[in-house]
Amino acid sequence: SPEYNVPHKAPEKILMTGWRRDVRDMLLLLDKLVSPGTVVTMLNDVPLFRREELLEEGGLHTKMLKNLTIRHHWGNPAARRSLEELPLHRYDAVLVLANEQQEDDALMSDSTILATLLLIRTIQNTRRRYSMQAKQVLIRKNKMEDAQRKVERKAAAALKAREDAERAARDALEQSQKREEAERAAAAERVAEMERRMRADGASSVATIEAAKAEMEERLQRQMGESQ
Repeated sequence: SPEYNVPHKAPEKILMTGWRRDVRDMLLLLDKLVSPGTVVTMLNDVPLFRREELLEEGGLHTKMLKNLTIRHHWGNPAARRSLEELPLHRYDAVLVLANEQQEDDALMSDSTILATLLLIRTIQNTRRRYSMQAKQVLIRKNKMEDAQRKVERKAAAALKAREDAERAARDALEQSQKREEAERAAAAERVAEMERRMRADGASSVATIEAAKAEMEERLQRQMGESQ
């Protein structure tokens, strides 16, 4: 068969339920259509140890697959318990196949396929709804946390501004007290200088008076002596 060039796209997650007789051909075709890294999860009631044998009997060895990786999961595709064990809301595609054991009973095969489809869709819708609700809760939580952080930042900024204002007021008060002390010291120094000058001036006046008195007494004594 001619080579098919796969368009470049992201790897996918594919769920394949059931086990058809031609499952080998389907896997080989998928390997040509998907991108490298794609994972196919196979859910059916075929025993795990028999699956590799059945694929190899059909001529498919897993080493032949270039883009696909097969993961096996045992369970009944038409049972809710088996389906709920898988992350159905995360698969990019779901392939619902008929069971090989039901090939001779078309009614049973169709019923199984229909039941599987309905269960898968129900579980997917439920999980997607819960996922959306969880996202909304997370968005609201993130908004509340953002608002709380904004409030905390504003409170921290207001506290810092108040602390800065108090620090500035203390600095201004200290500077004012220092100026007052300096002014008082300068005034005290001026008063002391004035007192020193006044004392010096007073001592000089007393000395002058005493000298005048002594001179007058000496004159009187001389006059008295001359008159005698």
